[in-house]
Amino acid sequence: MMLAAQSAYAQDTDQDDPAVEAQEDASPEAPEEADANPGETIYVSGIRASLESAQGIKRESDSIMDVIVAEDIGKLPDNTAAETIARIAGVQVNRFSDEASGILIRGLPDVATSYNGREIFTAELRRVQLQDFPAQALAGIEVYKSGTADIIEPGLAGLVNVRTRRPFDFTDQVIAGGIHGTYNDQSEKIDGDGNILFSDRWDVGDGEFGFLANFTYAQQQYYNGARYNSSFIQNSYWSDIETQGQNVRNQPDFPNGLFFFPNNIGLYNDGGKRIRPSANFAAQYAPSDDLQFYVEGVYQGYRGRGFADNFDVPLEPWGPNSTPAVFSNVVLLDGQSYDQIILDGYDPPYRDNPTVPQAASLTKMSGSDPQGYRNTTQDETNTYQVAAGAIWDATDTLTLSADVAYSWSRYQRDNYSLDFRTVGARTVNASFDSNGGVDFNFPDWDPFDPAGYIFRGYYEARYDVSGDGLQARADASWDTPWDNFPRLKFGVRATTRHSELTENGFRYADVSEARIPLADLPIGGLTPTINPFRNNVGFNSYLSVPRSGIYDNREALRQFTLQTSQDLLARFPGNGYYSSLIEDFSTENIQIPETSGWMGDENTYAAYLQTHWNFDVGAVRVDGIAGLRAVITDGSTFGISTVCLLNDGGTPNNPTDDSCDETLTPRTEYQNYTDWLPNISLRARFTDKLQLRLGYTQTRTKPDFGALNPALQIRPVIYQPCLESTDPNYDPTDTTSCRIPGRTYPDYTGSQGNPELQPFTSNNYDVSLEYYFSRTGFASVAAFYRDIYGFTTGVTRFRNDPVYGTLQLSSPINAADSWIEGFEVNFQTFLDDFLPDAFSGFGVSANVTYLKGETRLPNGYNPETDVFEGEGEYVRIPGLSEWTYNLALFYEANGITTRLSYNRRSDWVNGYNTDPDNGFQYTGNGTLARDRLDANFSYDITPNFTVFADVANILARPFRNFVGYTSQATFPIDVRDEGRYFGAGLRFRFGE
Repeated sequence: MMLAAQSAYAQDTDQDDPAVEAQEDASPEAPEEADANPGETIYVSGIRASLESAQGIKRESDSIMDVIVAEDIGKLPDNTAAETIARIAGVQVNRFSDEASGILIRGLPDVATSYNGREIFTAELRRVQLQDFPAQALAGIEVYKSGTADIIEPGLAGLVNVRTRRPFDFTDQVIAGGIHGTYNDQSEKIDGDGNILFSDRWDVGDGEFGFLANFTYAQQQYYNGARYNSSFIQNSYWSDIETQGQNVRNQPDFPNGLFFFPNNIGLYNDGGKRIRPSANFAAQYAPSDDLQFYVEGVYQGYRGRGFADNFDVPLEPWGPNSTPAVFSNVVLLDGQSYDQIILDGYDPPYRDNPTVPQAASLTKMSGSDPQGYRNTTQDETNTYQVAAGAIWDATDTLTLSADVAYSWSRYQRDNYSLDFRTVGARTVNASFDSNGGVDFNFPDWDPFDPAGYIFRGYYEARYDVSGDGLQARADASWDTPWDNFPRLKFGVRATTRHSELTENGFRYADVSEARIPLADLPIGGLTPTINPFRNNVGFNSYLSVPRSGIYDNREALRQFTLQTSQDLLARFPGNGYYSSLIEDFSTENIQIPETSGWMGDENTYAAYLQTHWNFDVGAVRVDGIAGLRAVITDGSTFGISTVCLLNDGGTPNNPTDDSCDETLTPRTEYQNYTDWLPNISLRARFTDKLQLRLGYTQTRTKPDFGALNPALQIRPVIYQPCLESTDPNYDPTDTTSCRIPGRTYPDYTGSQGNPELQPFTSNNYDVSLEYYFSRTGFASVAAFYRDIYGFTTGVTRFRNDPVYGTLQLSSPINAADSWIEGFEVNFQTFLDDFLPDAFSGFGVSANVTYLKGETRLPNGYNPETDVFEGEGEYVRIPGLSEWTYNLALFYEANGITTRLSYNRRSDWVNGYNTDPDNGFQYTGNGTLARDRLDANFSYDITPNFTVFADVANILARPFRNFVGYTSQATFPIDVRDEGRYFGAGLRFRFGE
């Protein structure tokens, strides 16, 4: 399980092992009951001993951090590091596909990561994917919520260090491990994971040598189901009501029949298998008591075999030959009516009119055909790091250390997607908010008849990105003869980093014009999808292609697509689109564009100085640290810009000639800047149980390498004719008559990185009051404030350009200022600390976090000058939940250990829309509150063997989000059911 998670001012640490140490200069006023072995990392077994150890670390530490430590080998409480971190005060996680995949610390996602104190990253990122660390491999996790001068530079949100064991952590030979089996009630699959560790120590001459090796394997098969309403909310202004040709806008009693509804509805089910192999080793050699050498390394792997099923039902889009949808049986939301509509002051088609009611359910006929796809992914990550170093107690007062490490990481992904559409539009009955989301059915269509599906298109994609880096540092710690400044630390660090995107390409063929039955493809047949929903919903399964039917037959599908494209070109001679498909699919592998990649190189040089200080104010002992870290960054990024101008005079509305001439321009841009990162903290011990802390630090996060890519990509937007070629009124140049009024249709679209992006910085202010009332009991209240500048955010603007006409351009920018404030409350104890013996063994750990934060983006975009002319309003920071709760009840006695833990985070905003009436922002997309209940139980059947069982996601409450389509109205979007996991296993350990 775990020992504890609590906010702490982490003590200064050795560079090669940032495991929290008890402060060496323990105050003489500290009570005897809380005395800890100074200068020693404490590894304990059992919850009580673990809580005691963690409390001692918290009490005597200097910088702000949280600690989670495994009681024993393989006993962190969750499957991955990302899942475990969710139990810490101030930490929130995002979940997708049955796992925690991203973390926020005090509302911020910009987290740096380290492995045993060294920077570690995945591929081109500046951080590692924490979900790729199996919990069985870890000895502990430290979460630095702000930085100190002697650790590597944290991100804006802080630093997460994952720590593994070393042979000198044990007194003798140890062989330990475990096996664990799980059952997912949604995928109905059984999986296994396990780990094995060997460690030993040997006398070598006058010294000692130790070696440790650990291997871990984890596997998970998942299947999630989502029912969705489109986030694009439409109204019925252009639709027909009751019968074909009876337009809403032309009704004599208009605006009766005008209502809002989702543009599309559907199902999205994702599943697959995740395999995570990992290994680490460590060798230590101590020729004497004052000198130690070490070598250690880690391998972290990920193998994804995923798939996603999508069945999409268009409600608003017009069908073949501009046939509009016909709506009937429209039921409005309770309390709403057409009488409430006010048209004065609003222009057609009234999409910004908040008085228009909202449909609760309806029947849709004609219009566009339902369509969908089965997407398969094959992806993998391989990350390696090897390091060597030494620690030397040169004198009784001076310790020197050095460390050098090399890291390499690569991520690859292949996609193969087979698209389909139904044979003709289908009548659909839809209720938009049934059990929190859409529920729909087809009254006159059999979804299990293979004849009802035709081949729509085939898609392939390839992505390959990697990164490597060398890092070296040297540090010194000097215990000075000065009473008020007892310790001085200083050091230097240098790094080199290279990242590159080598392959990023795709090809797609829309061949629906061939109208080939889906079952005729070389896929081995169609099978029903699994119903993934816990509630009884109408449409929950249909025919699709097995994952193996696509992946194993991908070459046959390519050749089939090529032949189909050739047949279509024969039917439509001179068609440029089909000619391009033949070129794209004529090769076995995707033809990767020369312009798809980029490279980034970066060197950093850092130096720091930090001192401990203390003095007395009457009977109050006051101590703390003050430091400054300087970091010089010297980098460059390279990319190839491509601009493609149409050959037909630059008129993208004419699809008869969509060829264009590309101009390629290599670009290299440089980044050079210096960061000065100060920190200072103070601790006042009022009594032997009560102390107050104050702290100030500055942290920063650099932009990701991909965001710095200087390449500009501009291509024309080719619009297809409004009518199908079989229509007698078909006009191949008519691409505008079917457009929706009020919507912007760009002539060209483009994207680029931004090599001028600057690091975003945060000034951090902290205060904490802590009360320790027993060896395992404490209560604390911490408050904090973050003053932030320069968040990176993507913006899309429509620029009026003399060459490209209306140019839709997307790029990242540094946003304006932001701030976050909040507090954390922690409490933990064993109940027998103050209750009768009947409560012996029972305990509780609880924390609550409150966050409030706002940011503002540039506003007042001028499409003529392509500049933002003003600052926007302050809005709630996306992704930030105001409240997070953790509660754990545990029992430990007589060989039995059990824990029941609950986690909840309140709702959060994902993005904003602009109110056209006043220009203010409102929640355009948000997620409702999420909670989770987990339990585990273990029993020591002998001193060497423990059996255990666990249940994850007991409540299995679905994920829900919503769209705000006006400032006063919302629609539900996704309702996603996730798996509940049942597990059992065995752990063993021989040796200490």
